[in-house]
Amino acid sequence: MIKMAIAQEIKKIFFEGTAVYMSADFIDIAEAHSSSGKIELTSLQRFPITSGAEQGVDGIFDRVFSSGNETPYRVVVNVRNDQLILRRFAIREIPKKEIARAVMFEAQTHLPHPIDTLSYGFKTYKKRENFHEIVFVAQETKSINELIYYFTRKNILPAVIEPIPLLLSKLVELDSPEFSGACIIIHYEPRRKIVLCGSANKHPYLFREIALPYEKGPEDEGAYPTLGEIWEHVEKDVIYGINYMRKETSERVERIYISGFTRSGDEDRIASELGVPIKRPHFPFFTDAGPEKNDKYLPVLMLIHDALRKPSLNIAPQDVVRSDIYGVRSVFLQFFAGLGVIIALHAAFLGVNAWTSRNMSEITKKFKNYRDINPDNPGADVQLHKKFVVESALFCGDLMTKERFLTQKLDGLGRLLPPMSWVESITFSYDQSNIRSASFVIKGSILDSASSAIGANKILEAFKSDRQMMEGFKKASLSSVEKKIFSGKEVTEFEISLN
Repeated sequence: MIKMAIAQEIKKIFFEGTAVYMSADFIDIAEAHSSSGKIELTSLQRFPITSGAEQGVDGIFDRVFSSGNETPYRVVVNVRNDQLILRRFAIREIPKKEIARAVMFEAQTHLPHPIDTLSYGFKTYKKRENFHEIVFVAQETKSINELIYYFTRKNILPAVIEPIPLLLSKLVELDSPEFSGACIIIHYEPRRKIVLCGSANKHPYLFREIALPYEKGPEDEGAYPTLGEIWEHVEKDVIYGINYMRKETSERVERIYISGFTRSGDEDRIASELGVPIKRPHFPFFTDAGPEKNDKYLPVLMLIHDALRKPSLNIAPQDVVRSDIYGVRSVFLQFFAGLGVIIALHAAFLGVNAWTSRNMSEITKKFKNYRDINPDNPGADVQLHKKFVVESALFCGDLMTKERFLTQKLDGLGRLLPPMSWVESITFSYDQSNIRSASFVIKGSILDSASSAIGANKILEAFKSDRQMMEGFKKASLSSVEKKIFSGKEVTEFEISLN
């Protein structure tokens, strides 16, 4: 049971993703997991929103996430399009540490609400010399808090909240990595809505929703019209978008992406009239397995991509973001790849003789006696094996539930390391004869002006005085300090051991 619980939680946290796209008329929910460097979609569902508490948003979440086994650890969700604030502006080039304050000051002049009533995020990129181009997105904090409430009461962490314009711009980049020019994205959503986005330099410039003069429900036959059927209602907006992109970017729109429409010959005719090729997105980051990656689900497919990859732009509150241990995934995977805890997991639970270690042959020999227990073994051997299994289970329980050797320590590194320093590697090991006798070794570097043995000693003293960092260990020591020169810069390499 312990093995299954630990494995299930690890799988939920680090290898599975759940995305929710909330539109005015429906909710799309997608689930997926990592598979050989790609994403395998396992579930893709659409739920129309009807009136009444039981059938509304709450009712949908209650039905889909009805039990502990079906409840994900985290969810990636969108900022509602009709509540989104998107702005672009430029600020003069300044030091990186001052950008956030400058953006907050400048953004206030472009916003319809006081900035302290908003949850927001921004991305910077350099288009003009001596200036930072800023893409700024926001939503009222009240709405964000309501969104968080929907999920947290179901014990789901809404760790990523993303704006759709950034996701659509990322789609273009993923669809054609070499393309960075200007384009227009036109997405149809039932019952009568068009999402229009202009993108260039891999960032959004224009975003709006257009209401059509008729309705077709998601369940209706032919709910998804052809581009030709709705063209007269959006033609002016598309032409405006093309002209706007040319004015703002000094570039000609080279492509129009469409999604959510029934395929037809209208697309070639309209492309010829506009003099701009029309194409549909494909999804190269998905495997061929699972549900069809139909472009009518475009927004939730991009959200599920970011559930298992780096988000485009996350405007979730920082206290929610910090609660998500997925942020340490890459370190976690490296950490476990070469650590003794793998030995404990395999020997105690899986019985698989496959792990990596410099002392592999010696450890394999030690483990042989524990793995070859059968009814003919002496009672002393059985008791010894039992003791080892119990100790392993307790150790792994501490590791995952009390965060004794993992998230606590990784969080401590972020807090305690000074500026201009970084971690090169982390090694965890323990003596097989005493599973709770552990060693935690951090190798790192300090750059330039801070580069001295004094800086390494300061880090050591900070470790010693931090309760979370020292929990589970009796002492900390500076194993080595070495100065080196890289590209004319002095770097101090250090190694600190916790035992």
